[in-house]
Amino acid sequence: MKKPGFVGRFFMYDGVSAITFAVDLLIVWILTQFFGVYYLLSVAFGLVFAVFANYILCREYIFIGASRKFGREYFTSLIIAISAFGAILGLTFLLVDYLQWNYLAARISIGILIGLLNYIAESEFTFKTPFLPRNHKKTC
Repeated sequence: MKKPGFVGRFFMYDGVSAITFAVDLLIVWILTQFFGVYYLLSVAFGLVFAVFANYILCREYIFIGASRKFGREYFTSLIIAISAFGAILGLTFLLVDYLQWNYLAARISIGILIGLLNYIAESEFTFKTPFLPRNHKKTC
C-alpha cells in the first residue's frame, strides 16, 4: 500500500477516528441507557475499545512505514491514550456534574477537541511522521 501524504494522512486519521469514536459513543449509550452503568464507567469502557482499535488501524493504514518499532510505538501511544483518557473523564465529569450538560453532548464536544490533540501527538511522538510538513519554506 502506498504511504499517504500529509493531507491524505490527516483525512484518513479523521475517518478512522470518526468510526472508532462512533463505536465508542454507541458503547457509552448502550451501557448507560440499557444496562444502567454509571456514565463515567461507560465512558471508560468505550475509550478502552476506541484507543485499541484506533492504534491498530492507524498503524496498518495511516502511518505506514513508521520509523519506530512496534513496542516503542505502542508504549508511546498508550502514554498519549492515558493522558487523553484522564482528560476525557475529567472534562466529562466537569461538564455533566457541574455544568449540567447531557453526558453524550459532553462526550462529543470533548471528543472533537481531544481527537485533534491526539492526531498531533500520534503524528509527532508515536509514529514520528510530523503533523506539519517540515520541508516548507518560510516566507518572512
